[in-house]
Amino acid sequence: MPVGARTKRLTALLLAAALAAASLAPGGCGRDGGRPLVMAATSDLREFGILEEWVEGFRDRAGRRVELVTVPDADGLEMAVHGECDLLLLHVPEEEERLERNGYLEFRLEVMRDSYLLVGPPDDPAGVREAKDAQEALRRIAASGRFFLARADRSGTAAGVAFLLGTVGGREAPAWVREVEGSMEDVLARASRESAYTLADSSTFLRLAPELELEALFGANGEIPNHYHVMAVGSLVYPDTDVEGARRFADYLLSEDGRKMMEKGDWRPPE
Repeated sequence: MPVGARTKRLTALLLAAALAAASLAPGGCGRDGGRPLVMAATSDLREFGILEEWVEGFRDRAGRRVELVTVPDADGLEMAVHGECDLLLLHVPEEEERLERNGYLEFRLEVMRDSYLLVGPPDDPAGVREAKDAQEALRRIAASGRFFLARADRSGTAAGVAFLLGTVGGREAPAWVREVEGSMEDVLARASRESAYTLADSSTFLRLAPELELEALFGANGEIPNHYHVMAVGSLVYPDTDVEGARRFADYLLSEDGRKMMEKGDWRPPE
């Protein structure tokens, strides 16, 4: 596990321990209204302020405190497996479904979606703009002699990159792919400096586009959807999970007030 991911993992564990000690009750997050609802949310939303707005809005509406922990999506899934939170807000659908089948997650609902975009230098030497699908776009990049920067930080976007690359090759990263540790902002800045290609969520790319020498070349019509789901930790595995609180929070996210926050990015409600 990368050093940064290990540090965030330790922070999440310490937070869970502190909450348990403060409650004077063994295990789980509990249904005691005096204690906060613990939410692990993808760090891919950290820079938008949307998570904090949701937490404050839910507190004002429902009178419930929410303890927010932002982590890479893979770390959020590990928290669910160990019963260290009540609910999650992530965007790794395949892994979420796997844990749901095994009882670690329940009542999983889509909250919002944006799109993944293949972005690259404005002159597009690989001809990605002409690709009919994402697989052809990647093959064009491979043939062009330019690099594709693959985010590799346990995030939902990193999982999306790995899935796409797996559709055009094997498990090992090919020579034209450079794996990069760092946030989406870091990867986009490097791609801009190096005239390379990468995959980015549309909300982050559109927010940073004026600062970058990059253009969205494929995906602007929603060809590669990016789904965000809210879900509770499975109460059959961890009976002290505050499922009722998690459901109320999910209802708030899907309310008119909750959906207004999506204007902070390129997100839209589920169809």
